[in-house]
Amino acid sequence: MPLILVLVRHGQSEGNVASKYSKKGDDTLFTSEFLARPSSQWRLTSRGVNQARCAGDYLRELGYECFDRLYTSWYIRTRETAAHLGLDGNWFMHPYLRERDWGIADVMSVAERIRLYAEYEKRRKIDPLHTSFPGGESIAQMLVRLSLMLHTLSRECANEKVIMVLHGDAMWGFRILLELLTPEMYLELNNSNSPTDRIHNCQVVTYSRVDPQSGEIYPYFKHKQSVCPWDRTLSDDKWMPIERPRFDNQSLLLDVERIPRIIDEI
Repeated sequence: MPLILVLVRHGQSEGNVASKYSKKGDDTLFTSEFLARPSSQWRLTSRGVNQARCAGDYLRELGYECFDRLYTSWYIRTRETAAHLGLDGNWFMHPYLRERDWGIADVMSVAERIRLYAEYEKRRKIDPLHTSFPGGESIAQMLVRLSLMLHTLSRECANEKVIMVLHGDAMWGFRILLELLTPEMYLELNNSNSPTDRIHNCQVVTYSRVDPQSGEIYPYFKHKQSVCPWDRTLSDDKWMPIERPRFDNQSLLLDVERIPRIIDEI
């Protein structure tokens, strides 16, 4: 695997703003012009551009002016973010890094989604990892293509520094794969009210095989750091060891028994 893998979420996009207001009951930004474009073509807002430039400044402060390999999702907002990072080198657009596909619910206000797909919305709140809208993709399904991306890195970028500009759900997917988050761990983090548990626009999440204290190099990613460069109060900025959960037979059963059995053979 790479020595260093840096994941950067795109800056604030037109869709982020429209969704923010829609959750408050204001759907005025869902104009006919906005609805006519797929979410893959959302641009950054001016604030999103500034967030991307701030993230680029932060990376250069760390000495990351140049990466061995630079990848971006092929969506417009990630391409725009990648350009405004201002890093040296050429970018590869990779289809595996695209955002989770929302299917028929793409570019739809919250009220409209609830009205037309109430059952899917209800199911998504109960089981967000495995639920998708018609024609869309669940987070669990997305993990398959993200796993293929990790295989690509293993084949082509061994012992290199790699950066990828991508999307919020895709970053959660990489967290699940690289940290072996259980469904319960994901739900706890996803439902947390703490800003340090969120993946904000232009959040920079770094995985390293190099111990930040001793310099020892491991064969797998051993430490992680998560930083929100444009507002450091939203992140803890600490290098943390990655503690992947392990279970013996007893702990597996204890974990299972949290769920009451509803049906049993008589």
